[in-house]
Amino acid sequence: MSITLHSLTATSGLLALRRHHDAMGVAMERLTTGKRINRAKDDPAGMIVATNLGLRRMHLDAVIKKADQASATLDAAEGGLAEVQSMLTDLEGLVVNSANRGGMSDEERRANEGAADSVLQAIDYLVGTFAFGGRPILAEGFEVHSADLNVSFAGLGDAQAPRDALGLRELGLGESMNLMSGDLEAAQGAIKAASSKVATMRAGIGNTQRYELGARMNAMRVEMENTAAAQSLIEDADWAHETAELIRSRVLADATMQAIQISRSHAADMVTALLG
Repeated sequence: MSITLHSLTATSGLLALRRHHDAMGVAMERLTTGKRINRAKDDPAGMIVATNLGLRRMHLDAVIKKADQASATLDAAEGGLAEVQSMLTDLEGLVVNSANRGGMSDEERRANEGAADSVLQAIDYLVGTFAFGGRPILAEGFEVHSADLNVSFAGLGDAQAPRDALGLRELGLGESMNLMSGDLEAAQGAIKAASSKVATMRAGIGNTQRYELGARMNAMRVEMENTAAAQSLIEDADWAHETAELIRSRVLADATMQAIQISRSHAADMVTALLG
């Protein structure tokens, strides 16, 4: 009977020892990987939720990157338009200066006319060649359309004749609003209208960046932070808990091993006594 009890005790002890070693292995794996869920069997339902949260994070990250790129493109477009507006201001100054025809010589007016034509050519060149990411955005604009993001900038619409898009064709040499003999009042009005158009386009870019892109990106970043926190709560290991579990399992394993050794020692003593 005693030998049978010893056999049962030893078997129970070995089973308990295996459980404690398994618990130690789980705790060590979680501490090594930093994850509470390392395979589906650790928490099947939690794995599904964590996976879905991870997919949502990846989607949000992709949308945020696309929004950042759109914002950078708008920054570039606004910078190009600011330069166009600066040149329009210079052009208006030449028109105002040329309006004093009685106090200027033909050479001075001709110099102003040449300068004005150079400004118009510079506007044509800038709008026609200003590119971001290989695309002439001042002329053609750009757009981003998806389920989560809709951003567009129309551009001036004509890379071949930007001055036409701005209503400035008649300011050229020999045209009706030239600075030598043309209608300077009409020229000044055309320049003001062009400057107003450019200013409106710049304001539109600012509104898009601040109220559409900015608000959307802020909301997505908050959602991404919350999603990451929820995913971490589900799948990441609790370092304090796992460390305590590792120590607990190790102590129990040591105690179980000692109990098995004591049981074996008692059994050996009993056999010796019986044989003696």
